Amino acid sequence: MRKIIFICILYLLVSFPAYCQILDDSTKLIYSAKTTQYFTFGDVLYNTNRKTSIDTSLINLHNYNYYFKNGILYQDLGNFGTPLNRIYYEVPNSIGKKLGFTTMNEYGYDPDKLEYFDTKSPYTKVMYVQGALGQQMLEAQHTQNIKPYWNVGFSIKRMVAIKQIGVSGVKEQQMTHYSFNTHSSYFSKNKRYTFLFSFTHLDHVEYENGGILPDSGATKADLFHYKLETPQLYSRPNGRTVPTHLRSYQKTSNFRFFNQYNITKGKGLQVFHQFDYSTAFIRYDDDYLYNLVPSEQNAGYYPNLYFDTISTHDRIAYELYENKAGIKGSAIKEKLFYLAYARRRDFGYSQTNYQTFQRNVHRYHENFIGGQAEYRITDTMALSAKAEYYIGRDYLFDFNFRSKFLDAGYTSISYSPTLFQLSNVSNSYIWQNDFSNTYANSARIAAKVNAGRLFISPFAEYTNVYQMIYYNSQALPQQSNGLVNMTSVGLSGKFTYKIFCAEEYIRYTNIGGADVWRAPALFNMTRLYVYGPLFRHALRLQLGVEAFWKSGYYGNAYSPATQQYYLSDRSNSFNYLDSYLLTNVFLNTQIKRGFVFLKFSHINQGIAQPPGYFITPYYTALPRSFEFGVRWLFYD
Repeated sequence: MRKIIFICILYLLVSFPAYCQILDDSTKLIYSAKTTQYFTFGDVLYNTNRKTSIDTSLINLHNYNYYFKNGILYQDLGNFGTPLNRIYYEVPNSIGKKLGFTTMNEYGYDPDKLEYFDTKSPYTKVMYVQGALGQQMLEAQHTQNIKPYWNVGFSIKRMVAIKQIGVSGVKEQQMTHYSFNTHSSYFSKNKRYTFLFSFTHLDHVEYENGGILPDSGATKADLFHYKLETPQLYSRPNGRTVPTHLRSYQKTSNFRFFNQYNITKGKGLQVFHQFDYSTAFIRYDDDYLYNLVPSEQNAGYYPNLYFDTISTHDRIAYELYENKAGIKGSAIKEKLFYLAYARRRDFGYSQTNYQTFQRNVHRYHENFIGGQAEYRITDTMALSAKAEYYIGRDYLFDFNFRSKFLDAGYTSISYSPTLFQLSNVSNSYIWQNDFSNTYANSARIAAKVNAGRLFISPFAEYTNVYQMIYYNSQALPQQSNGLVNMTSVGLSGKFTYKIFCAEEYIRYTNIGGADVWRAPALFNMTRLYVYGPLFRHALRLQLGVEAFWKSGYYGNAYSPATQQYYLSDRSNSFNYLDSYLLTNVFLNTQIKRGFVFLKFSHINQGIAQPPGYFITPYYTALPRSFEFGVRWLFYD
């Protein structure tokens, strides 16, 4: 992975001088965001004909952190780049057996959301972020058209976080991350043939600590000494020459090839084929199960030690071949889009314990048929329907209506357990399950009212889930026999007056039935800022404050050995996450092609409230800190 990143950076440095700059009659550069556009895989598959100019807005530039970028609707382990878990339930958008490891997905590049470009000149974006508590991110993206109809590009990302709990003096890494993608798009001169290619890779290491170990008689209020706290899992500081062998590790890759041919001159009838090859490698290591010094051994943290009482080395491997082929097209002056396809997945799932070399291997074959249609009544109004059937088991039906004033939808799904929920053989956990499908139905509606300076969107959603599979308070997968009902109502809005803006999001959620999913009843986000140009438009600025608040609830706990969040025990008060107001102050600026942000996070720490808060049981969120970042855009 490091070699790939080095080669890509070297390519950037070498290629910059070779690019010619095209000038207009006034000798000014004519390249800009308007000459650099992108589209996604879905834009091609669903014939949207949409190409979007790159984002040059500085609005919310400061929210580079995935936890804040998603409006803190997730929980993590209190540090940048740690495992994410969505707080509110979302109906899956696909069917079939999945691997079952999702906590790192947001940090990698998604093949379905990858940006393919059409540029008039080479385009490069570089972003660097540094936090006072050791958070660091560097991301670089480059793309260019080799021919008017052929584009290539790549992106690389590096992230690092430093431990904030139980630090012995050296800077100990809590997380290291590399991710990479390369992509290419080709359109024939007569526009009848289309080819897309992408490769995505993620390499993510989490140096575990198990959260804070409370002293006897301590309360949650006593556990905000951060680096002075004792972690539940011991490890040798990884700042030394001997590496830390207490870690979880995920490495995933995906190759995608997409071919499309227009049988008719226009888009009336098209045939396509999509091939995906995906791999995943999951591991967990703990070399400190036993030590002559009792405080330096971890054996008591785990419920079982089946194969080895000295160290744990668990491995999971996954390999997928997926083919999808069908017909599609646009009719009635491209107002009607249709798609019909067949899909096949062949995959293997294996678990290996390196103490005994015992392997637990499973192989699967799945066949699907599906279709989709959308009728675009006007530019702002459309009806769509989607159906897919995993032959003999799963199904998915999804209906949506969108318009200028109202969005509505309904989803019904029956989906399989994940591979990990069905089978696991490791040093601390062993299970073999024969779970039934989970059934979910969800109805949603959102109004949109635009009254000049004020935009508001009230929304409501009702979801019921039958036979939900979850991880119980022992961190073991279990299937509920009952029904879970979830009702959410809320409001999002924005008010603008001259340079002043106010954004609001408020949500109320009620969960009834089986106690297998928990979420805060109330959630609120408020953002106030001024935005506008200065110095004769030489500089743009966004200066503001944002506040987040959630009501208290029993949050999901985290198991390092399984890399899963699980239902916490209500009898333990440390599992209750108290309500807390989190406030950030930020400044985002732009000068020509350069962007800079400054951010004071958790600026209200200890002011008229506790000295901090728990984001996950036994894991405190980051204390007050300063962060800054820069982003450069190059069009030549």
